[in-house]
Amino acid sequence: MYMALKMAVQNILNKYKVVYVGFDSGNDVYPLDIYKGTDHLAFDVIAKDKEFRVKVPALGDHFIKNALFAAAVGMSCGVGVESIQNGVLGYSPTGLRQKIYQKNGIRVIADCYNASPESMEASLKVLADSEGRKIAVLGDMLELGPLAQSAHEKVGEIAVACGVDKLYTYGKVSYHIMQGAI
Repeated sequence: MYMALKMAVQNILNKYKVVYVGFDSGNDVYPLDIYKGTDHLAFDVIAKDKEFRVKVPALGDHFIKNALFAAAVGMSCGVGVESIQNGVLGYSPTGLRQKIYQKNGIRVIADCYNASPESMEASLKVLADSEGRKIAVLGDMLELGPLAQSAHEKVGEIAVACGVDKLYTYGKVSYHIMQGAI
C-alpha cells in the first residue's frame, strides 16, 4: 500500500510542475520586505525568474499567503507582472469579511461572515498587530458539530495569546470562548 501511494505521488510530480509557495526562501515563490500598514500589506514577491512588489488592500499573514498563491498561479499561466499586481491590488472583501471602519479614533474590524476557527484566529492576529486597546466581540461559530466546544475554547485561548484587553461574546456556544480565555 505504501509503495503504491509513493509511486502515485511520484507519477504526479513527474507529470505536473509543482510550485512551492510559502514564507521562507526554500520555496519557489516567497515574500521579502513585508510591510504591514494600518490598512494594507506590501511585500516583494520573489520567484525564480521574477521579483516584484505587490500591495494587498487587506491585513493579516493569511492575505500574504493568498497573494503569493495568486501570483504563483498567474505566473504559471503566463500572466504578466503588472496584471498580477493590479489583480492583487484590486482585491475587495466580500460581505462582512474583514471590513475595517475608522471613526473618532476608533477602529472596528468586522469579520463576521461564516466564521470558522481559522478565520477567528486570523482576525485576532490582525487585532493583535493593531495599535491601541484591543477589544474583541466574538459570536458563535456554527456548523462545527462535536468540535464546537473545543473549537470555541481554543479561540478563547488565542484571544488571550493575542493580547486582547477586553473580550465579549454572544451566542449559545460562545460561552466556551470565555471558558478558554480564563
